[in-house]
Amino acid sequence: MQREFTWHSRPARSWTCQMLSWTTMIALAMCGAGLWPDIANAAPCSGTSIGACCTITKAGTYQVMASGGSLSSMSGDCIDVAAARVSLNLNEAQITGSGSGVGVHVLSGATNAIVMGGAGSGATITGFTTGLQTDASLGFFALISVENSAGDGVVVNGTQNTFADISEASNRGHGLVDNADGLALLGFFTDNNGNDGITVNSANNIRFDSVSSDGNQGNGIVLQKVRHAVVSLSEAGSFSANTLNGLVVNGGGNNSFNELETSGNQQNGVLVENGSSSNSFSELTAGGNQADGVSVQSSNSNQFSNSSADQNHLNGFELDGSNDNGLQGVSAESNGGAGIWLNGSSTNTLMYFTANGNSTSGVYIGCSATTEPSGTTCTAFPSSNSNFLSDGTSESNTVDIGIDLNDHQNRVVDNTATNLEDSNPACKTNIWEPNAPTGCAH
Repeated sequence: MQREFTWHSRPARSWTCQMLSWTTMIALAMCGAGLWPDIANAAPCSGTSIGACCTITKAGTYQVMASGGSLSSMSGDCIDVAAARVSLNLNEAQITGSGSGVGVHVLSGATNAIVMGGAGSGATITGFTTGLQTDASLGFFALISVENSAGDGVVVNGTQNTFADISEASNRGHGLVDNADGLALLGFFTDNNGNDGITVNSANNIRFDSVSSDGNQGNGIVLQKVRHAVVSLSEAGSFSANTLNGLVVNGGGNNSFNELETSGNQQNGVLVENGSSSNSFSELTAGGNQADGVSVQSSNSNQFSNSSADQNHLNGFELDGSNDNGLQGVSAESNGGAGIWLNGSSTNTLMYFTANGNSTSGVYIGCSATTEPSGTTCTAFPSSNSNFLSDGTSESNTVDIGIDLNDHQNRVVDNTATNLEDSNPACKTNIWEPNAPTGCAH
């Protein structure tokens, strides 16, 4: 993630994207296809040059030419787009509201809208209830900053909308709320909002590339009942902590996360919960969070590969009531609890892991809150059975690999570890090869 982003005087970041890259590629393609669209408010716009808040009622190309480069709305919306196939150039205008309405509102019938700021510093929408809202499908929005909304910064109710090179910050609600399929965020930066940075509700086929969500009073990114999302080259919390989690995947599945960083949040880096299944994480970095790096709750068949969860206040990877998950090539080091904790979780596979220097266990299978074998039977959680640990390294922990009482049929094979513990008499049905805890019958 070696990129830079300097637009709108944001601090340079080590990973982000070059401005205009997404905008240029997509806008040129849409222009060539003849997809430039429209705008609107209470009074119809009198022409293609817009000098006051109005409603665009006819297809065509429009641009803001306001005196002093600004438009102000005393109440309600400023620019409404009510016709299909409208192209609106906001130039570098400052569009200001008085705490009500929507700054730029693309109405449900206004399909194929294009709304763009100027190529220099872009346009700014500030001071409305909602800064930017689209209820239509197939829109393209770029080079716009949305700030200081009384509610949410951006609201998406139409399908297959694309946002490229958007900056939004300090909205009292969410940064962005999406309620429709096909959303694409290609260079989207959201900071210091009063709720979650980005929330997607019950939507499919989402694409995020070069997305940043930091310093929000809720979570960085929430995918609520989302399926078939692809999130790449993005981060949540790494530059400024989100008050809750970096990423939440709640009740969805079949999502793919590649080169995602969720470090430094005040709760978990990643929270996968409520039956979220068949999600894949590759090259995830989830370090320095105040709870777990990765917490998987009641969710099955998720895969983590070539990922790290180091230096978290609690555990690196914690699986609670979650089965058939895979951790391959992961690092869980120097955490305040266990590196990897399987709690009431069965038939999970851990291979080629590194779990060194954690405060309690490198890998712990059991339900004790101490994250070390306690020799007591769990009552609040089921047993953790039939897990497979192979070809890992777990050293310099209080317990390198530990299995607690009544956790059975686990197989620990070909790992580099010294301090091994099994609370079951003679290890019972747990298989340890070639090294085994003292007194193990195998």
